[in-house]
Amino acid sequence: MAARDRRCSLLGFAPFLRRRQLRDGGGSHRALFSAAEAAAVGIVGSIAPPGSVVETATALARQIAANPPLSVQATVRARRWFMDQAERAAMAITDPMKLYLTEDFREALAAHLDKRKPRPFRGR
Repeated sequence: MAARDRRCSLLGFAPFLRRRQLRDGGGSHRALFSAAEAAAVGIVGSIAPPGSVVETATALARQIAANPPLSVQATVRARRWFMDQAERAAMAITDPMKLYLTEDFREALAAHLDKRKPRPFRGR
């Protein structure tokens, strides 16, 4: 949920979105999006009037609480499972990029450019 008058950052959500969702939602080149644009790409489920986010969220919580408890629990478990899978997928994409920041990478690159054997790697 987001307030209509607020801007949202999609940083961190991009791995979960398809390119088309970002393009159709306003373009992936922008750092901040309006609440409506975030809703268009599926990051925000609903938009609250300015100054009433807490009241709107409380009303939504009451609607959810009025449902059968076992159904709500099953839905929460399923959603958590899917979010965990999405997080793992994002990490599988972004973790290898961290290798470029290591001392070992710098040594391997320097050795390649100098046409020499690399010094022993340190795991850093």
